[in-house]
Parts: sequence; C-alpha cells; structure tokens
Amino acid sequence: MSRSIVFPSLAIILLIAAFGNISNAAEAILDKGSRTEDLIIRFYGNLEAAYAALKAGDTDIVGYGITSDLYADAVEDPNIILAPVSSQGMYQLDINNNWTMPAFPDTRSPTSYQSFRQAIALLTPKTYFIETCCEGFAYRIDQPISYQHRGWRNQSYW
Repeated sequence: MSRSIVFPSLAIILLIAAFGNISNAAEAILDKGSRTEDLIIRFYGNLEAAYAALKAGDTDIVGYGITSDLYADAVEDPNIILAPVSSQGMYQLDINNNWTMPAFPDTRSPTSYQSFRQAIALLTPKTYFIETCCEGFAYRIDQPISYQHRGWRNQSYW
C-alpha cells in the first residue's frame, strides 16, 4: 500500500477513534475551518475588474500586484490600504555563452568570452530600465540573487 493512501486513511481512522463516529469527526474538522459565515471568494478576469470591485466596495481584499496607474489612484484613496508586494522574480538578459553556435560551427562565439559578456552588462542601462520600464517599482541587482535575499549577495556590488 502506498504512503499516499496510508496517511489519509490513518488520519480518518484516528479521527473516528477520537470522536466516536464519522459525523462527530466531521463536525470537529468543520469546526476548525473559517470563522466567517459569509466568506465569498470571487475570481476576476483581469486586474482592472478586481480593482474596480475593490473601489466600489464589492470586495474587501485584492491579492494582485497593481500597475503604476492603479497605485497612483490607490495612494490617493483613504479607503484603500496598500501592502508591499515583494517578488523574488527578476528580468534578465540571457546570453548564449557556448564556444560556437549552430549557424557558425567553426567560429568562436563572441559571447563565449567572459570579458565580452561583462562589457554587455556594463553597457546595459539598468537604471533606465528601472525608472522607465518598471516605473521605479524595481531594485537594481548586478548578480543573479534577487533583492529580497540581499544578505546573501556579494556586498562589493553595493
């Protein structure tokens, strides 16, 4: 018998043993659930629809990251409380650093040279991308460790 079957079965048997029968066990489980009788979870087709429902008072919490336009609107609304969204994702430029490439099998690829890749990194306008493309909602990183894990980063980049 596999573990995936044994553990749930064992849990059910223990609950029945502890509470006497199935209905008592079910009541004990249900009693530990949500503490509201009118919890409604709604799904919206897009961020704008969810934000419009929040503004209209049709929903209490929206768990999306919002655009800079919606952020500017939400900051001005005293009925909306914003919380920071900290993502561990990052945008990066991936460069093939193989010695050769299929189109030119006898020629060494320029990106196979570490100094060439470093030059590309140096010439990339990272501050421009943060300010213009991400509208200030990003942090600069110069190594593949996201901002949230800055304690693990090489401090010589700071």
